[in-house]
Amino acid sequence: MEEERTPAEVRVDRPVRPACSQCGFPLDEYNAGLRHFGTHTAHVEWYCTQRMRAQIAQLTAALKKANEQAEHFEREWYLRVDEIERLQGEALRFDRELRKACPHGSQCMARGSCWRKCSLKA
Repeated sequence: MEEERTPAEVRVDRPVRPACSQCGFPLDEYNAGLRHFGTHTAHVEWYCTQRMRAQIAQLTAALKKANEQAEHFEREWYLRVDEIERLQGEALRFDRELRKACPHGSQCMARGSCWRKCSLKA
């Protein structure tokens, strides 16, 4: 059984960048446009607003695409259900016609062709 390691012992492969205290996005690598409030650091206000609007636009586009895909899937599903019902009806009609055409009765068509060799094939 593996020993549990403390967070100080866990190696981080990539550096963890501090996040803005207002918008939550990572702070840039350069210090231009940052405001320091003693215990926390934030972007300038216009930059936070710009990043949040870009995030909202990205999420709105992703939601629109997901809704279009769901509508397309639902439309295709209903079309496939109609096609399945149509094919099932045709199969039942074809089966009834074959059973009527066989002179030996309905039990001989259970194997897929007439077992008495009456030349009817399913």
